Amino acid sequence: MHVHISPIEFLETAAFIVIFGFLWRSLAARLSDNKVGQAMAYIY
Repeated sequence: MHVHISPIEFLETAAFIVIFGFLWRSLAARLSDNKVGQAMAYIY
C-alpha cells in the first residue's frame, strides 16, 4: 500500500508537530513545580 503525501502536507504536519512540541514544553516548564508538569516533561 503506497500512501502519497505531498511536500506541502508534509511541511504542514512537521510544523504542527514542532508547534505542539514547543507549546507542550512551555506548559511543562510553567507547571514544573508540581506533579503534572514533571509528568509532562517526562513524557515529552
